[in-house]
Amino acid sequence: MAVVCDDRPAVCTPVVRLLLATGFVVPATTEDFAGLRAAVSTHAARVAVVALPLTGLPGLRAVRALRAQAPDCEVVLLSSSESLASAAVAAGARALVPERDLRVLRTVLLELAAAQALPRLPRQRDDAASVSTNPSS
Repeated sequence: MAVVCDDRPAVCTPVVRLLLATGFVVPATTEDFAGLRAAVSTHAARVAVVALPLTGLPGLRAVRALRAQAPDCEVVLLSSSESLASAAVAAGARALVPERDLRVLRTVLLELAAAQALPRLPRQRDDAASVSTNPSS
């Protein structure tokens, strides 16, 4: 499941088409942060494509809030300001994609679709207690 948040049909429509073409179901689009939070929750979205600027909350704060609400939801930001990329990823976004570059967005969505198609394995503990240092074991 994927949701799209943008208040411009000229951006939203091609993004929805691209999501559908890469195998995602898109049950909702929304125009602001409140709608985005509701859509992610209602539809248990695993991907949210969010265009900046976002109405209702500044973009990077919105990423942090959305990831806190739905930690399994990958957030992909669309922006005309590529200088935000490292800050976006640090805030929890999967990627910041140049708004007009649908090829890059397609690549990110295909990676997400492939990752979601793989079975989820239980996480292994990665601490000293789970590693034997005894050579005879």
